[in-house]
Amino acid sequence: MKKRNLEVICELIFFIILLACKVNAAPIVDVSPNAGTIGISVIVTGGGFSPTEGIVIDFGNTTTIATALTDAFGSFSTTFTITPQPSSGTITVNAKGLISGTIATTEFNLLEPPQPLLKFYKEVSPSGPATSGASLTYTLYYQNIGSGTATTVVLTDAIPAETTYITNSASGTNTTIFYSRDGGITYD
Repeated sequence: MKKRNLEVICELIFFIILLACKVNAAPIVDVSPNAGTIGISVIVTGGGFSPTEGIVIDFGNTTTIATALTDAFGSFSTTFTITPQPSSGTITVNAKGLISGTIATTEFNLLEPPQPLLKFYKEVSPSGPATSGASLTYTLYYQNIGSGTATTVVLTDAIPAETTYITNSASGTNTTIFYSRDGGITYD
């Protein structure tokens, strides 16, 4: 019976000593959301660092995109905006403690930005064969059916060789129209 009591006492002493020891957990970092495009704002949270420690956050090729200060428990939270990177895909996010030197790493999936997808078509009026001297009206239609914004779009459309452009006859909404009489060497 005495041996059993001694084992319990030893186990209890060992358990108490273990509780008194500080256990350093590996630092962690998380990014939310963990995927997106350039320009979105993300929240970075972390823990397992020293109390009141300065944290530097690196995002891919961007060194020190954000900084934070841990609380009394070694945790932090901050935000930053996703910056352009050399390519899309998996980007490494590092959080480094300035006192402890510990580093926690996670990943962010940088998505391709939305792309425009332009659709063009042309109509002529009147349709069918035209007589010499008749006026033809060409109407160009365009539509962006993609999810990204199309900017600085240049559309080139040649009129048939047997026709002549009537000066200042072109018009359009939110467009600038140029025409060339010499195959694109000069424009009016």
